[in-house]
Amino acid sequence: MGLDQYTYRVEKGIIPEGVEVDFELPETQASEDFYWRKNHYLQGWMERLYTEKGGTDSFNCVNLKLTEDDLLRLKKDIEEKNLHKTDGFFFGRDFDYYSEDGYAQRDLKFVEEALESIREEGDDIVYSSWW
Repeated sequence: MGLDQYTYRVEKGIIPEGVEVDFELPETQASEDFYWRKNHYLQGWMERLYTEKGGTDSFNCVNLKLTEDDLLRLKKDIEEKNLHKTDGFFFGRDFDYYSEDGYAQRDLKFVEEALESIREEGDDIVYSSWW
C-alpha cells in the first residue's frame, strides 16, 4: 500500500475543452505513459496545481490535465529546486529528491517526453494518483 502515481497520454478531444480537473477518463482511450512510486515531492507539486485549477476533492484518484505551460513550469521548478517534501501517511520515507540517484532527473525526463507528446503527437497528458 502506498502512493502510486501515473500519467496517461490521451488523444486530443477525449477530454472536454476547457476541463482540466475532476473529469472521467475512459480506460480504453488512455495509455499509461509514466509511473512513480511514492514520489511525494511530485505529488505535492501536482496537488497544488490541482487546487490552482479549481480542484476541490481530496487529491486521490482524481484526474488532472497537464498543459504545455504546466509542464514548463514543473521543469523550471525542478531545475530551481522548488519541489519540497510532502507529508502523507502512505507517501513513504523521505529521500533526497535532488541527489544524482533521486527523482529529479527522472521527472525532467518525464517533462521532456510529455512535451514531445503534446507538441508532436497532439496528445493531452493526464496525471492521476492513488494512495
